[in-house]
Amino acid sequence: MYNTREETQMLAYAIKNYLRRYYNFIYSNMIGLITYRHSHFYNNFKINLPFFAIRNLKWIFNMILNRDMSLYLMFSLTYRCQAKCLHCSVSDYPVIQKEELTTEEVKNVINQAHRLGISTIEFFGGEPILRSDILELIEYTSQKRMLTYLDTNGLFLTKKMIKQLKNAGLKLLFVSIDSAIPHVHDRLRGVKGCFKRAVNGLKNAIKIGQPCVISTYITKERVDNGELEDVIKFGRELGVTAVRILFPMMSGRWLYNADVIPTKKQEIKIRKMIDLPFVYVEDLYKKFKECNGLLNKTFFYISPYGDVQPCFCIPLSFGNVREEPLRMIVRRMYRHPIFENDSFFSKCPTLNEIFRKKYINTISPDVKLPFRV
Repeated sequence: MYNTREETQMLAYAIKNYLRRYYNFIYSNMIGLITYRHSHFYNNFKINLPFFAIRNLKWIFNMILNRDMSLYLMFSLTYRCQAKCLHCSVSDYPVIQKEELTTEEVKNVINQAHRLGISTIEFFGGEPILRSDILELIEYTSQKRMLTYLDTNGLFLTKKMIKQLKNAGLKLLFVSIDSAIPHVHDRLRGVKGCFKRAVNGLKNAIKIGQPCVISTYITKERVDNGELEDVIKFGRELGVTAVRILFPMMSGRWLYNADVIPTKKQEIKIRKMIDLPFVYVEDLYKKFKECNGLLNKTFFYISPYGDVQPCFCIPLSFGNVREEPLRMIVRRMYRHPIFENDSFFSKCPTLNEIFRKKYINTISPDVKLPFRV
């Protein structure tokens, strides 16, 4: 059937990419599932499992037919935040509350995402709990039987708020802990007392059975000084569901700071810290260290103002949901050359010199981000 060497190579390359996409898809979903290792998972999540499986089979079917279909939407509801983190990855975006998507606009996007086959929505910020409609949006998403996650700095996690989040249908709560030392965490976050309030929030979540994950990040310094291991140990002692370690990205306040990126030797050390399902590193937990947004097309991002991007750390907008349907934007985005260049798939594209030279460094400092492609 395939008479030339080139045709055979093309077929082999296509099969390889399908298998890699499927492998990463399975793993990325299993990471979310295995964190529910307590009885809460069986008592509160089993109704969603058949629906979740059907949506995943739909994704596999579309992948086989080479139809682009994402599974995971990171949805930033606001760039407003009480903290002033030294490592903030969205600090290069403007904070304009009056331009944020309204409640009804967000619900409309959720509806479109649901029709696209999205199975998970992670509400992001800024600080998403600053939105007065956060509970309404979580409940709306949950009612559509989509997994709903929330990223927070923990400052608003009172006992009352935790109960409200759980009752609204939140499946997983990510709370940022940058250091196991209170004053160090507070300094990195720029808010006095931030550590105490975040930890109290985690304790409140654990007490009522709300799955919660400590979200922390990697730098050369934190690997060498043992701070990363201390956070993992702290998480075990606290009794959280898991510890998610984020690989550094050159965006926001680290846009031009390559010094924070771990060396190969440090990566090996980080790998030894992985202890699934409790400890996982988003960019190092799998054999193929690729960007899920670019290679697998299982993930994309929407800003508080409706811009659709491959990821929050890639300041390129492929369209706005206020101007055209989400499906059209996603299809156009997935046909852009950045999704075809294998050299961009290794780790985060912001760490790729060629990618930065072609797509980041060419953006004028006067341009409002994200830059419209």
